[in-house]
Amino acid sequence: MIFEDFEFTNSSKVIVGEGFTKYMKQYAKKKEEVILPKIEANENYEIQAREIKEKFTNPSKHYTEDTLLKAMELVGTEDLEKGIEVERKGIGTPATRAGILESLISKGFVERDKKNLLATHKGVALVTIVSEAFKSAKTTAERETKLSKVTAGRWIRRSFWKRLKVVFLRKSVIIKSSGCENNSNRHKEML
Repeated sequence: MIFEDFEFTNSSKVIVGEGFTKYMKQYAKKKEEVILPKIEANENYEIQAREIKEKFTNPSKHYTEDTLLKAMELVGTEDLEKGIEVERKGIGTPATRAGILESLISKGFVERDKKNLLATHKGVALVTIVSEAFKSAKTTAERETKLSKVTAGRWIRRSFWKRLKVVFLRKSVIIKSSGCENNSNRHKEML
């Protein structure tokens, strides 16, 4: 609203979709939602309090080993089919998650900076060439569900691996046709 050449604004936040934050609830600070009443133009309102604040946007916090291992455990669990018992939920098993993280570090995709884990240029480059479907928690959950069906004898093992191979081959052709073949040695180096 504009009053005597001054613009007055207000704002509130309402969470519509939690996104990645639903995996990090135990680490989040408790904040009370403030929902503002509806304000109409050309109406008079009384100012109850005023305060001037200067704030700056802070970058997102980096993962630590603990927060990344927790995220690996929880990712994709809501996408798993209900009623199907899967051997593992998330990425890896409790016994293999730390090993996966160490592998990412030893291969140069991630580096430690004190307690923080930071993506390297090599890690960022890999993420940019990998298709969205491979990075999707939903895709991981679907594969876990199918693997559970294979284990339970309700899905043919050979069929599962054949379909998975077709998907990987199709995606690798897309990567090659997108111009990445010029850098194929660099991409092979990454893996």
